[in-house]
Amino acid sequence: MIYVDKTEKIYELMQLGKHNFIVRPRRFGKSLFLDTVGAICESHKEAFNGTWAYDHVDWEAEKRPVLRIDFTAIEYKACSLEQGLQDYFKGLAKKNGVELFAQSAKGMFTQHIEALSIDKPLVILIDEYEMPITDFLGEDEAKLKENTETLRSLYTTMKGLGHYIHRSFITGVSKIGKIGVFSSFNMLNDLTLDERFATLFGYTETELRHYYGDYIAEAAKKYKCTEVEILAEIKAQYNGYSWDGIEENKVYNPFSIINFFQAFKFRNFWFETGTPTMLVRGARKQYLDMAALEHIEANNDVLSSANLRDFYGVALLFQTGYLTIKKIETLSWEDIYTLGFPNQEVRAAFAKYLLAEYVEKPVDFADLTLAHKLRLHLERQELKAAFQVFAPVVASTGYDITKRTEGYFHTIMHVLMYSTGLTTFSELQSAEGRLDTICVANKAIYIFEFKLNGTAEEALVQIKNKHYATPFLEGPKTVYLIGVNFMTEGKKINEVLVEQWEVPRFVRLADDFTPIEGL
Repeated sequence: MIYVDKTEKIYELMQLGKHNFIVRPRRFGKSLFLDTVGAICESHKEAFNGTWAYDHVDWEAEKRPVLRIDFTAIEYKACSLEQGLQDYFKGLAKKNGVELFAQSAKGMFTQHIEALSIDKPLVILIDEYEMPITDFLGEDEAKLKENTETLRSLYTTMKGLGHYIHRSFITGVSKIGKIGVFSSFNMLNDLTLDERFATLFGYTETELRHYYGDYIAEAAKKYKCTEVEILAEIKAQYNGYSWDGIEENKVYNPFSIINFFQAFKFRNFWFETGTPTMLVRGARKQYLDMAALEHIEANNDVLSSANLRDFYGVALLFQTGYLTIKKIETLSWEDIYTLGFPNQEVRAAFAKYLLAEYVEKPVDFADLTLAHKLRLHLERQELKAAFQVFAPVVASTGYDITKRTEGYFHTIMHVLMYSTGLTTFSELQSAEGRLDTICVANKAIYIFEFKLNGTAEEALVQIKNKHYATPFLEGPKTVYLIGVNFMTEGKKINEVLVEQWEVPRFVRLADDFTPIEGL
């Protein structure tokens, strides 16, 4: 086992406010964080041998009772949340030696707090606080409302029992339940965007190199490349998550890293552990395309918000890890956040789900029949076959997309290209204009320009006249200039022109000649 030592930052956090709240995406170590806090409070010093905490924590002073509530272990689908909580507290009562008299979950929670804090105020740890809400978003409104009320009643208990509580630590994947369930318990110290804890969850570059050095070397050997090269690919796939916009504080997804070093294969490990159907449908509902999601500006109010009515908005995409902070700019005393996809894993996988929504097909179809085939054709420079994948996608796009705007053709092409997992740039600003799409394969670069109800020749001429290919001509890859024309009538690609760029060669005309006088 490898334990990446975060105990110094965890202990720093433990000295802060009475009720602490932090949101991070799934599989980023929130449960392990609560385990660590609990183990410190229960004074399991020997478990920390070799970590920062072992020699720096005042173990006697920190020792106190712990009450942990884990919503992943509570049944609320086969029965009501109230019944599930009651059954959960009965199990805790047996474990902790608490005699229960109360009949309600709220009463049982109160009795636990009072009973466990006889000698010292206790520490409360709550994992996945909003799970009974997010599991019913967009599906069962009655259950959603019922669970929200149940949680509000439960958490309000903590407000009136403050003198029994030393500290509480509450974690979740989103803030979607925060306003609803904590409306009466409004004393939370929200640390989600606190710069001091930007690297508390996930692995920094330094930590990855230090703790996983042997695995990096083994991966380089397997892929027959240098460690620098394999690290660059690992970074592109799994790094990029940020909660403060500082480059050196970007972190790797720990779940994906662990799985990569077990299999030594690049896969969408994190994305495959949860289906973002609700969020993708929301993106479609808002007509957000991949290019838009690459560059979204929002202020702190937007990032901190999330509610039951707008449960698919930008805030939730950020909080759940599908978008991350790329840059923070302070304007007139207000922070403006630029958001985008954290890495290639999230970008490509999200595109596949969005593509499935657009063509109204299962995601497996979008992945294997469309994205995978398209990637193979582009890697092999089989452009005719590639456009045989493009054409039916454009024709089969749902009517609600096509009626929205003429720009839907661009949207579909962008999503298709992103879904391949190849490095893709859309609406990239150059010195002489904004080019539509660039896709970078292993041995080729594809530069696309799209026209609507025009001609492919016009598109190709624009690529040349505006010198879109210039930045890519020095490298060893073959550069293809591709003009595409769509027709609104019939929703189809009616014309494609492809030109392979030939690098001009300088020919020596003579070895010696008489210079022109004056020059």
